[in-house]
Amino acid sequence: MAYTKVITTALTGGKSVYTSEILTNKFTALQESGDVVFTHETLEDSTVKTTQVWRDEAAYTSFISWLNSSGELAKMRAHHAANNITPSIS
Repeated sequence: MAYTKVITTALTGGKSVYTSEILTNKFTALQESGDVVFTHETLEDSTVKTTQVWRDEAAYTSFISWLNSSGELAKMRAHHAANNITPSIS
């Protein structure tokens, strides 16, 4: 059963969401394996809406576990804190 996460991030003044080569490579591998399909949409108010459709909740949970153990989550949180970015995840 598909598991969907929608992340909306309000960006203004040249701010950007966290990204890294490691995270990009991980998302590429997950897309190629069919574990996730994601889209990015920039709205008129500079909000970035990312929709992630995971194969199932286990695939998402596995990714979150990797995000924690790789240190990428800590880097992402630090980037967001430094730039006063508060993503909304639903």
